Amino acid sequence: MKPIIDPDADFDAFLADLREDLDRMDGDPFLDEDPAPDDCDDESEEYDEAEEYDESDGPEDDFALAPPARASRSHAARRSAPRRIGRGILLALGVLLLLIIAGALAVVLMARAPEPVTEVPAAEEESSSSWQPVNDPTGGYATEAQAVQSTVASRREGCYTLLVLGKDKIGTNTDTMIVCVLDTEAGTLSAVSLPRDTMVNVPWDAKKINSVYIAEGVDGLMDQVEMIFGYRPDDYAIVNVDAFVEAIDAIGGVDFDVPIRMTYCDYTQDLYIDLQPGYQHLDGYNTMCVFRFRQSNYGDGETYKAGDLDRMETQHKLLSAIANQLLSVGNIPNFPTLLSIISDNVETSLSMGNIIWYAMEILKLPSNGINFYTIPVEMVDKGSLSYVYIVDDIWIDLLNCYMNPTDHLFTGDDLQIITLDDDGELCMTDGSEMYTNFY
Repeated sequence: MKPIIDPDADFDAFLADLREDLDRMDGDPFLDEDPAPDDCDDESEEYDEAEEYDESDGPEDDFALAPPARASRSHAARRSAPRRIGRGILLALGVLLLLIIAGALAVVLMARAPEPVTEVPAAEEESSSSWQPVNDPTGGYATEAQAVQSTVASRREGCYTLLVLGKDKIGTNTDTMIVCVLDTEAGTLSAVSLPRDTMVNVPWDAKKINSVYIAEGVDGLMDQVEMIFGYRPDDYAIVNVDAFVEAIDAIGGVDFDVPIRMTYCDYTQDLYIDLQPGYQHLDGYNTMCVFRFRQSNYGDGETYKAGDLDRMETQHKLLSAIANQLLSVGNIPNFPTLLSIISDNVETSLSMGNIIWYAMEILKLPSNGINFYTIPVEMVDKGSLSYVYIVDDIWIDLLNCYMNPTDHLFTGDDLQIITLDDDGELCMTDGSEMYTNFY
């Protein structure tokens, strides 16, 4: 018996057969009516079995019934002919259904959870870190000696961590740095933004965290994140401007309340911001403009009063609006497009299977399961630059409540962050030495 779909058949031949079936069909394209046979054209030809029936042949019963007269064959054929769907249409729908099922199965089978760091540092309880600054006479940015001296703490089941970086058009500055913790057991995604001016203990003069990427790359930045959070993120994803714009357009834009009048022009980055305040629908480009805006540089534009802190608050509200739009039922069909954008434009340590897994897990989250936080900081001037330092006691509470993927409660000894001591002087939380050369 010939199979419905011949695996050896040429696809062009299949299309030709499909076109032939479509051409052969009359009227309703979903009907395939065979013409009545010639011997059924005469509707007067009757097969009256009632006249040929001999009552003597039947049972001697007053209730015996004679067989009913049969209508003409041509009339019966037209009346009872099944409305059969064209074979070509049926075949095409079957193939399409199989492709959809196969595609869905392929996506599910590709999904792979990332490999979390199962053991993370935890400071020795009875001794402080033995770390000392690296005196590199060549001026290199060696950081391997800055690893936290530690014992081992265990990761909680179902927790995954990710560092997300946003690069500008030039591709050297990482003005957006967000650490995410996905807890699949609790059904939450928690994210903390790092201010670009956060002071970090590095050998060069401008000790801002957004200078680390250009100096040491993503590995150096992951080192600094580990010193602030007490653990190294499992993976990283570096998103460029074009990917952000394409992704927002792919989900149909986002509705957002722009907080202030925004005007900014930077020819070197092909960046032109001109947005009025108020609730409005933003396409991909204008969403990117709101996300990146820090201060106006022409016209009647305004500037955030609290600088980078107000900017991060706007970013968090915008990310929440994007998350709500992304998780809407209508955007589920857009996920293949988003995966393609990520694959083509995002530099990441995640495999495509990991990305698919993250997407599937995020789709399971309730709308109130995604929360954004800002690391608590205070402003300080040092040298010729303005910085922010981390308020360690508030940060440690926030870290342990929302951003801790381990079974260990972090203390200041677990971290290597710059803060103020009781005398108002800059110091390291673990008591280690600090570079004092400021620009």
